[in-house]
Amino acid sequence: MFKKANLPWLLGLFVFGALIFKAESSVRAAASHVVISQVQVAGVTANDEFVELYNPTNSAVDLSGWRLKRESESASSSSNLVASMSGTIASHGYFLVTHPTGYTGSVITDEVYSSTNSGTIADNNSVLLYSDAGTTLIDKVGMGTATDKEASDAPSPIAGGSIQRKIDDTGGHGQDTEDNSTDFELLTTSTPRNSSIIVSTPSPSASPTASASPTATPTATPTSTPTATPTATPSASPTATPTQTPKPSGFPFPSFPPFPRFTFQCKTTFVTFDFGFFRLRLPQIFCGPVLL
Repeated sequence: MFKKANLPWLLGLFVFGALIFKAESSVRAAASHVVISQVQVAGVTANDEFVELYNPTNSAVDLSGWRLKRESESASSSSNLVASMSGTIASHGYFLVTHPTGYTGSVITDEVYSSTNSGTIADNNSVLLYSDAGTTLIDKVGMGTATDKEASDAPSPIAGGSIQRKIDDTGGHGQDTEDNSTDFELLTTSTPRNSSIIVSTPSPSASPTASASPTATPTATPTSTPTATPTATPSASPTATPTQTPKPSGFPFPSFPPFPRFTFQCKTTFVTFDFGFFRLRLPQIFCGPVLL
């Protein structure tokens, strides 16, 4: 039986589902441009470093002439890590830029720093990506106590570890809410990725396969339904109709003239909310009197 006391509980479920949806949609926002997806500032040595890029867009991007810079904590000085990049970053693909002599990772690099004197990235520096010779800023990340950042700083990487963007709705590391502290997480062991890694997106290919099943179902239904229905329905109807004894069942209230007899029944249905990666089912309860 539905009680008014249950109303706050049901409303709480709806609010909780709405909050989950809001958190999910904001945390998984994808950028509309190439992003700096991972940074390692030290490993076996202080020069054991790399900068990883990710392309969350649906088109390949030509990196010719792009520039990668590092900036000091106070942003008072800077140097080019790569003055003029080359190569292409595939749609939903990665691109790895490493120190020319210090990098010790097993993942093959796609681009190296312009020179060994390009400088090394400190754990309180900013890394900036430009689509031209230092004019059009595409993305940046400030670490630790860096002055130049998006909203607030990402954590400082540890030796052998890195900071990495969280996964976005493309399945790659391209979340971009314009806040470095929200978008990046700290890895104790770095996981560099190069241009051989392409994030697959299975959702588009799954839709056409599902639409093939309805075409097979109608062809089987017409042949079995006409033959089975006429023979089963006439013989079953006479026995089912007279046996209507649900009236005494239920919870009838006492019948004292001139009050009619009735029962109080509740019906429960479920409403499904689809949030992409999970589904939330919430009950709806309807109660009322039914005459006997």
